[in-house]
Amino acid sequence: MTNASTGTGGDDIGQHVLAGTPLARLKLNAATQPAVTLTEAQMDALVGHYRLAPAVTVIIVRYGPRLFAQLTGQQGAELFATSPTEVFWKVADAQASFELGPDGKATRLVLHQNGRDQPAPRITD
Repeated sequence: MTNASTGTGGDDIGQHVLAGTPLARLKLNAATQPAVTLTEAQMDALVGHYRLAPAVTVIIVRYGPRLFAQLTGQQGAELFATSPTEVFWKVADAQASFELGPDGKATRLVLHQNGRDQPAPRITD
């Protein structure tokens, strides 16, 4: 039983244990991502509610100089930017890309996780 896994699954952790390879050698995606600081205006352009599935909404909020995301039924987590339209989570191997409209506000986000790209149109500010 595992409560964690790598990108290749929980069996990968077991293989490292059996082979005697330290797990510290594994590099998690979030740990290697370079984070950049966004301006308040850049963060505000991303804030809103996005429909990921009929019963799943992604809520993006800003608290001071930090950006957070919360999916329906999950706890909120801080987002870290790699550009004004690209963010990632440190608590999960997940990233999101935002598409901006002519007014500079995001019109949708695309969640990139587990090899899938899931579009989520903006439904409200």
